[in-house]
Amino acid sequence: MTTPMRMTTLGKTPRSRSRWVALLVAALVAGCASLDIEQRKLIFMPSQSQPQYETRTQGMDDVWIEHQSTETGKPVKLHALWYPHSDPMAPILLYLHGARRSVQGNAFRIRHVHELGFAVLARYWLLMLVVTVSAAETADRGGSAVLLGACDADTIARPAAAPSLLEPAASPTRTLAAAVEEALARDVPVVGVSLVLDHPRLTGRYRGYPWSPDSVRSATRSPLRSLLNTLPGGARRHALQAMGRDLQAAAALAGPPSVAHAEALLRGIALRGARLDEPLDTILVPLPWKAPHQPRQPLNPVTAAATGLGLALRLWREQSPLREGGTVVLMHDLHRAFGHGPQAPFRVLFQALRDGREPGLVATARAGAREDAPLLTAYRDGRGPHPLLPFVDWEAAGPVLRRAGRVIVAGCRDAGAARALGFVPSHNVATALEMARGVAGGSHRLGVLLAPPYAPLIVGGEVDVEPREP
Repeated sequence: MTTPMRMTTLGKTPRSRSRWVALLVAALVAGCASLDIEQRKLIFMPSQSQPQYETRTQGMDDVWIEHQSTETGKPVKLHALWYPHSDPMAPILLYLHGARRSVQGNAFRIRHVHELGFAVLARYWLLMLVVTVSAAETADRGGSAVLLGACDADTIARPAAAPSLLEPAASPTRTLAAAVEEALARDVPVVGVSLVLDHPRLTGRYRGYPWSPDSVRSATRSPLRSLLNTLPGGARRHALQAMGRDLQAAAALAGPPSVAHAEALLRGIALRGARLDEPLDTILVPLPWKAPHQPRQPLNPVTAAATGLGLALRLWREQSPLREGGTVVLMHDLHRAFGHGPQAPFRVLFQALRDGREPGLVATARAGAREDAPLLTAYRDGRGPHPLLPFVDWEAAGPVLRRAGRVIVAGCRDAGAARALGFVPSHNVATALEMARGVAGGSHRLGVLLAPPYAPLIVGGEVDVEPREP
């Protein structure tokens, strides 16, 4: 009888198989590293041969630009080609070359650009133009404030909160941003593009809501309305957020960032603004589900105050829509949505406010937050906001808090959180408005903001804002 023999070959045992896998991975890593090095050489090493370059560069002048090296401190010369245009007023375009060709090897591309009406300066990489593109929604965001946003966190958080977000001349943030723009413009040209955003519009079946009577009738008669009201809050929010929306730019203006932004801001106010004859005794402010910051998170007590008081009630021109000592009613449950992720920096501020709203306690908490290593690491990894953001948000609510006599939270489910911020908790809107009416006395002027997005308010004055159907 023949006994079958088991054939054992190299690589069939588990130990030998793991050796071969390890060798294969090591060889693959080494090969990728070598390929990466060679690829960089092939891409960034200009070719030494220059066939027919003399004929291609006819009409172009060699230019040597003297430069002080920041690495060695020694003077160096940078080579470039200058291709002037017959029109002395022709714009100058900087062409930055590379990809295995010398500057002479890109002569055919330089000629193509020259044919478009440009005088061309071709050379290696050098920053020669800064362009900002932003929407003109407030004086503190967009335009030259984009340049301020590229500075360090302490510089961004330095300006005090202005009473209005629509008065550029009275905005400390805009003043500092204009100084940054001016300093940058001494070295490089700075151009700004500011967009005037139109009203956001619903699409589909409810297109035109709530301004179109047909869309309102369609919404009130729809059987889905009753079904939507019976859904849990999370499912209802998901269904409403799934509705199609359209947002377009009504105009685009270009020029110096601060100038273009100011002009676009005025046009946006004229397009979307609402007119009030005089300030109101009570203003009811509905709040959205999520904060305006990235990453988007549910509102917590701090961001709720920042959205209602620091954003909605600072969108005015001429004078504040709230009379001195008036009442603000915020519609929110003020749930403490503090966690260990993006909400963690807000928890630091809330704990300081809960212990006492004295400026010294908040300043101490702010100094500790800016040095908090875990929060800074989460910010740099894109997992949370900067630790100073909650303190800037709370300071943004300061102008309205100093003007208002009281802030009532309608629908509050956390009375402790409301009192920690200095607010008055209330079970519902009816109770909150009854409290506000009792404080105001006989003549009680009440206003309700439709939100979000919140409309700019023009109170008194001579600003001409024509009513337009969105």
